[in-house]
Amino acid sequence: MIKLYGVFRYEGQFIDTLEVFNVDKYEFNIKLEQIKKLAAKKEYKQAAQIAKEMNWNKVKDWSTLATVINVQEAAGDYEEARDMAILAYNRNLGGRKLIYKLTEFFIKVNDFENAEELYKEYAKISAHDVNRYILYYDLRRAQGAPDTELVKILEDYKESEIDEKYMYELANLYYKTGRREDCIKTCDNLVLWFQDGVYVENAVRLKEKLGVNLSNTQRRILGEINAFYVKIPVWDTILHTTNGFLMAAIGFALIDLFNRSDRFSIKMSPYFVAFFAFCFSMTVGVLWEFFEFSMDWFFGLDMQKDWIVPAINSVKLNPTGANIPIHVDVQSVVINGETWNLGGYLDIGIVDTMKDLMVNFVGAVVFSVIGILYLKHRGKGKLAASLIPQVRDTDAEASEK
Repeated sequence: MIKLYGVFRYEGQFIDTLEVFNVDKYEFNIKLEQIKKLAAKKEYKQAAQIAKEMNWNKVKDWSTLATVINVQEAAGDYEEARDMAILAYNRNLGGRKLIYKLTEFFIKVNDFENAEELYKEYAKISAHDVNRYILYYDLRRAQGAPDTELVKILEDYKESEIDEKYMYELANLYYKTGRREDCIKTCDNLVLWFQDGVYVENAVRLKEKLGVNLSNTQRRILGEINAFYVKIPVWDTILHTTNGFLMAAIGFALIDLFNRSDRFSIKMSPYFVAFFAFCFSMTVGVLWEFFEFSMDWFFGLDMQKDWIVPAINSVKLNPTGANIPIHVDVQSVVINGETWNLGGYLDIGIVDTMKDLMVNFVGAVVFSVIGILYLKHRGKGKLAASLIPQVRDTDAEASEK
């Protein structure tokens, strides 16, 4: 083995273990095309076997080597993938992506010494890449690090990125370390943000282990399932208020992105940006009410929940025909000759629609105020900054590759 850049290489071992065949360039290209076709059909083991019989020592094209590395990884042959990645790394190919991948291979073959050295190199050149937390988490977990240390790594990752897989792993670590409230809170956020999927289901089961039972409706965050709107009367209000808040956040992020771009010479005031976010949220709210009405009208659903109105005021009831509304208390109604003692008139949607738009208005206003404070004191307030969606600097990341 030789040592370059502080990492022990397997170059000698690679040449000794890789069976070399003297094939000309024409035959090599034929086999390479076979590998690509098999990979396209997801027949990775056959493709990996062909790759194993070829001599790659003179290949300097990164895309070709990357194809073979991906095939070997998909086939589960991590040692062959590691050796091929070392070959590419020794030729300064692949950049930081290759370093990340090679570190993963070292972890999978339990070569933690080289994995640690490569991780340090990756962290040094990718200081702003949040994936470094995941790479370090995988390394320390494979090394058998205590759960408390793994929790800290994932908490740091969560500050910059929301990922359902690692969010569930964090919740599970909270469970293992006895942090019950943190576990429940993380599971709730996972269900709320991702709504469905294997990790949502796992989060539900994890909460049940703690004695917190959830219905199928709670798992899916859809009020129409299992009559959730009926079970919790304020459920619809909560959803529409939250929607108003979140849609304002999205609208704010979109316009703030343009406002901060050097490509545009016009700079908008904080009040205009907040007003745009408010209008964006209200527009989405109105479009949703259009959708609810359409579903009720054309498909016979009841998305616009009925409302019991105990009294009505209408000029239609004025016997003189004057434009003066008459107040009438409604105790019962007659439908198809049958008296229904509902305690009022059964409204079929208008009250629900207006109530939804009003609470959407409240959510939009709240976030718009937060947005104004954020723009006026950018970087100073932790509360506002934690609620504003952040946009990755892809250009900066690309320049680091």
